Amino acid sequence: DQLSRLTGIELDRLAKWLQEKNTPLPLQSTYQNTHQRSPLNLAIALLLQYPERLITLLPSLSVPTPLDPNIDSGVTILHQLVAQVMQHENPTTGLLIEPWRQTPWFATIQQLSGWEHLIPDALIEQTFTGVLDLLRRQFHESQIQFYLSKSRIQGLSDEEKKNLQDLLKNRHQPHVSQQSLFLD
Repeated sequence: DQLSRLTGIELDRLAKWLQEKNTPLPLQSTYQNTHQRSPLNLAIALLLQYPERLITLLPSLSVPTPLDPNIDSGVTILHQLVAQVMQHENPTTGLLIEPWRQTPWFATIQQLSGWEHLIPDALIEQTFTGVLDLLRRQFHESQIQFYLSKSRIQGLSDEEKKNLQDLLKNRHQPHVSQQSLFLD
């Protein structure tokens, strides 16, 4: 009864499917094992799939620097992939994936390299730029929240207070100072 409520499948149909061992449930037959469509996954997927097209944009874009590589693993991966792309004149998906082979992130990176993101070919560069801008704004906001939270718990140093003031001052501006938030 509880399984029926959770899945939204009528109890008699559910009982029938459970009795037939080889008949998949409707949810199983239609469910696709895809990555969550997050801006970070999209940025990584686009960079992995189109490094030769996006390399020309990277020098003018800001990529968030992870505050804590253990917590911000997705941002760390994106940042490292950008560095990899910039190291090669003609980067390819294979060149980007191979160094990750012996890491715990290899399977995820490999899946994202073939992820069907459904972005039209003509909009790849524009989408990548937009996603990085969104990530930059999200990162900016998370830094503000970090400092506000820390100030409530233990207080801030003078340098942290100044950083928070700068972040708050630039909160609603279209482009935040790259020097304080991102690697050049």
